[in-house]
Amino acid sequence: MLSDPMSVTVAGVAQTMPRTSGSLTPPQPKRVGRSNFRTADGSYSVEISQYEHRDGSRSGEIILRRTRLDTDSNTAYADYVSSGFGFKFETGAFGLGKSDIPDLRSALDAFVTSGILTRLMNGES
Repeated sequence: MLSDPMSVTVAGVAQTMPRTSGSLTPPQPKRVGRSNFRTADGSYSVEISQYEHRDGSRSGEIILRRTRLDTDSNTAYADYVSSGFGFKFETGAFGLGKSDIPDLRSALDAFVTSGILTRLMNGES
């Protein structure tokens, strides 16, 4: 079980997020767990999902999300908007697995520079 509350530093400022929900549910692929953490004002959240698949493999994802009230300059309509960034992992039932994930995350983190990220957000693939 992850710590509660969770603290994530964004732009040099620690954001403390207590757990707002958590569950264990059994549909296929079997969801092993899901947790949500959110700041008191709702401006930041972390969403975590873990799955166990029929073949014994596992996957999971973690997403850090920023939400704020913003106004559409065309309509002057104010609404909540959000953006997020995260990681997804997949491990096989045997062979390659948990020990490889940290190296893959580090390699992807080094690869996804601000230039690459901008190109991805502009729709390049």
